[in-house]
Amino acid sequence: MMDIKGYSGVVGTQLDSDYVSSVSTTSDTLLLAVDAGREDCGAAELIGKSIRGGFEVNPRLSKDNLQKYLKAAEEINKDASVTAVIVGQKQIGIANTGMNCLYQIRDNEIQMLTESSKKQIEILSHTHKKNDAFLLATEGFWKLIKPEEILIDYIKSDSAEAWLSYLLTRIGLQLKEDSKCYSAIAVMFQED
Repeated sequence: MMDIKGYSGVVGTQLDSDYVSSVSTTSDTLLLAVDAGREDCGAAELIGKSIRGGFEVNPRLSKDNLQKYLKAAEEINKDASVTAVIVGQKQIGIANTGMNCLYQIRDNEIQMLTESSKKQIEILSHTHKKNDAFLLATEGFWKLIKPEEILIDYIKSDSAEAWLSYLLTRIGLQLKEDSKCYSAIAVMFQED
């Protein structure tokens, strides 16, 4: 079972906003983060709803679907940072373009699974274990926090909501009026 909590924060009176979402079927879960940049005027939400709708119609973990998600995003805003992660029973699929980051925690070690500014479409073998976790974060979130802080806050948390709350407290201390939007989805696996 996955415990999932998302958050999207806006600073000041910016016209931009991020979009984070998760949706589950009986076998797979889509995790989604979109950052369409400053003054996006709703593009992040359009991209997010387009990808989410595509998953709801065809919720299969495949490279073809992951490619379709990035293509849909490019048609709306070619400069958007988009990360779509499909968590299946024994695999995860990652579609990433732009500056978002996906971190994995396993055995109390943190690893970045995406590379910023690099288009990435891949399917990885992944058998979920109790106490595994993912953090999917937009640029405005991950640039204000270090991987070791992500791990420390994860270790002291008993839920995705608590973990995200600790991280948001750290980030809140660093926010300035001109900071970017900051959004993330925390995922903790509760059972094998």
